[in-house]
Amino acid sequence: MSKEMYDDGYSNLKNLDFSEVVIAQMSQYEPQMIWEVMDVTDLKYANGSFDAVVAKGTLDAVLCSGLGDQKRMMEEIYRVLSDKGMLIAVSFGLPEKRRQMFDEPNLRWHTKVHTVPKPSIEKNYFSKEPKNSFHHIYVCQKFGGVDDEDVVRK
Repeated sequence: MSKEMYDDGYSNLKNLDFSEVVIAQMSQYEPQMIWEVMDVTDLKYANGSFDAVVAKGTLDAVLCSGLGDQKRMMEEIYRVLSDKGMLIAVSFGLPEKRRQMFDEPNLRWHTKVHTVPKPSIEKNYFSKEPKNSFHHIYVCQKFGGVDDEDVVRK
């Protein structure tokens, strides 16, 4: 996704992954872009560093890790976003399973959920399909009275 964004003119992008192997491969494949090994539960950026964060599959990966770090991940993303910053998170997880991640009391979000069909050449999207044949896109914007001291680096 970041390659397409870069090609569309978004040049101030940072691409992060926990895997050194992934970052090394992507750095060779797309050397004009910034690639960094980083843990999303411990971001090495100052408060308010970004206007937007796009997390494609990140929520699912952290939840599947079994480490229970989803709250810390959300706090870190919130911390590095500017006052009116936006998180766009793409997940396979159903809204009834993911929604609570955005409802932490110290994280003030306006959240909208959009559900779109997963791309496929084998299925007809107008027929009845199982619930897991969709992506859920959580669009979250920080709002008023934000006190970033509520989200403290541990």
